[in-house]
Amino acid sequence: AGGFRTDLGRTGRSMLLGEDSEFGEQLAQLGKRIVYSPSCRIQHFISSNKISRQSIKTRWEGAGATTRACYELQGRKLNLKDKLHTFIRMRQQFGKSLRYRISGKRKAAFQSELNALRIRGFLFKM
Repeated sequence: AGGFRTDLGRTGRSMLLGEDSEFGEQLAQLGKRIVYSPSCRIQHFISSNKISRQSIKTRWEGAGATTRACYELQGRKLNLKDKLHTFIRMRQQFGKSLRYRISGKRKAAFQSELNALRIRGFLFKM
């Protein structure tokens, strides 16, 4: 399948991630079987900085950018109507986050903010 695309991994200031997901997509396109193994374990060192709210926000925005990069690698493009519709969805999620925050629903506010950031990453980051 060509291995992992290291250009989709986090390097320098790049917000991209998901080289493992892209690799799985390549395998599927080649007709290979992909299975889930609940007993499979991977160990990662996760620093306290990585689980900060800001780091989580950055990763969600990066996930959106990765989705866009994979979309374009497949030769797909967003037309103006799709971009506008997606932009409106992003604004709605930011608005929802604000309404939740005002009503004291902090977890729901953060989740809506993350959804909005993922969409923003899809639209504007690479």
